[in-house]
Amino acid sequence: MADTTKTMTCEAPPEQIKYANILFWGAWLGILFMIITYLIYILGIFTPAVPMKDVTSNWTKPRIKVEAHGPHGEIEAFKICGKEVECSADDPDVVGGVTAYLLITGSPSGWDWAKQLGKGDFLNFLPIAFLAILTIICYFTLIPAYIRCGDYVFAGIVVAEILVLATAASGLVGGGGH
Repeated sequence: MADTTKTMTCEAPPEQIKYANILFWGAWLGILFMIITYLIYILGIFTPAVPMKDVTSNWTKPRIKVEAHGPHGEIEAFKICGKEVECSADDPDVVGGVTAYLLITGSPSGWDWAKQLGKGDFLNFLPIAFLAILTIICYFTLIPAYIRCGDYVFAGIVVAEILVLATAASGLVGGGGH
């Protein structure tokens, strides 16, 4: 007959508590930084790289007509549809979306935003990047605890997670870093 008087305890290991605390307080710190940098932006303490009138005028469906391509297919010359040239949606040289917005406003792509941290609108990216790497920071706290306990498989999984996240964020595989 099974022992029904046995009680189960379910306590989280100390390394998981440490991970959770860093994630909890780090998330609140990131949100506080977001509020501060947003206030800096809207109060105009730092000049924005893209003036607000350019942001709002290109808010929906910005389109450009490509005039010339560079040797690697990059767009070298263009005209803004509706302002500098009339465009047809059927024209294969008309480009819209994020590509058009970036070219019209002169905004950087990828990690080039980090070069614009002195501008009010790109300063907002810093706390977002902090929140994005917060999980990696938390993972680093797990490695010594797993090694100390002899859980080398878990330590290896954590290292692999860190490498995957860092590689994805780097943009080396073509999709991250935005």
